[in-house]
Amino acid sequence: MSGGGHIMRRLIATGLICSLVGCAPTDSSEPGGEDVRLPEVGVIAVAEDATQIEVQEAVDPARLAGRYYVGDGTGYNLDLNLGADGTFDCTWRGCLGVYGTSAGTWALGPDGVTVTAVRSDGMLQEKPLDRLRVATFQGHYLLVRESYLDMFEKWGPTRGSCLHQEAAGAVIDFQWAGWIQNGAVPRTGR
Repeated sequence: MSGGGHIMRRLIATGLICSLVGCAPTDSSEPGGEDVRLPEVGVIAVAEDATQIEVQEAVDPARLAGRYYVGDGTGYNLDLNLGADGTFDCTWRGCLGVYGTSAGTWALGPDGVTVTAVRSDGMLQEKPLDRLRVATFQGHYLLVRESYLDMFEKWGPTRGSCLHQEAAGAVIDFQWAGWIQNGAVPRTGR
């Protein structure tokens, strides 16, 4: 048999094995090299035309670790740091200074990121972070406070509707400029 036939049989056998055992994305970064199943998460996928659809996606929590920001540049500005070690800290700043802080742990689950504050003060004690839904936009992960879902569904990703990392901020600004120029208003796919 030719070399191509042997390769084809291996590919077919691999496909059959995967379909029988239910292959799912894994991460072997754990000590000892054990495979760990990545959590399936409901993710709001935002297309370039601003339509939104919820999909189930295997998300590596390590990809969500980092610094996020949401705000209007005046009275409501949250800086959120999700540590790779499962800790978080958040600061609410406004035109009059720091309005509140919180810190604790975070975990990724089927409905998004759950933050559990072990310390909070000021406005973040009065209005704590709620569950953060995971969204994707042009290759960037965004986090949407559940209390902001209506705004996010109506307007899509903006600097005020979702927590985003610095690189995503430039993409959001560029996309919004295009939507405004074209007279498009983001709409949901639901």
